[in-house]
Amino acid sequence: MGRFPYTPPDQSERWESIFELIETIVDKPPPSAPSEQFSSEFCSFISACLQKDPGSRLSAQELMELPFISMYDDLHVDLSAYFSDAGSPLATL
Repeated sequence: MGRFPYTPPDQSERWESIFELIETIVDKPPPSAPSEQFSSEFCSFISACLQKDPGSRLSAQELMELPFISMYDDLHVDLSAYFSDAGSPLATL
């Protein structure tokens, strides 16, 4: 979205302290992807990734099995070549 997921109180430009931000993260619901801008598969994936309760959180393997990850399996995209060709710092990983 290009912005921080939590807005400072009173729509101010910044947080007064790191503790105020931490309190907001702990007390407020997790952010979500707007369903009018993103697919239901993506919104579901983001929601699963941002579960605060460890008992409700999916494992990495379970996340990899969600529809958003598997819906393009048949396209055979070579991400390694993409990042190498793009000159991304990720290509060195």
